[in-house]
Amino acid sequence: MGNVFVANISTQLVPTKDYSNNTPVLMQQTTASSTAVAMLTTTVNAGTTHVFWKLSGGDAIMTIDGSAPVSSPLHGFIVTSGSDAVWAKETAAAAKFIRKDSTDCVISIQELTR
Repeated sequence: MGNVFVANISTQLVPTKDYSNNTPVLMQQTTASSTAVAMLTTTVNAGTTHVFWKLSGGDAIMTIDGSAPVSSPLHGFIVTSGSDAVWAKETAAAAKFIRKDSTDCVISIQELTR
């Protein structure tokens, strides 16, 4: 059996530090409108293992396989405003969003590390 690492999200993940100046990496925000955008618009810090994200504003259509979400015909998962999750950085790097209706949505992202 291979090695298994179990992370208790609430106690083992902390905001990633920028090791050049020992301060936390600042939260990022990305706005999704009628054109698909990547969740991560900048390269994550080398120490980042996970990403916490929260959706606000309007609802969204999201993909996590690197393909662009489409509203009609539906291609992706519908995510409602207020949704949040913790993902591995690789999943976050592949994620793309587009607004579901006419209201733009904002994806707020915080880099985390173990």
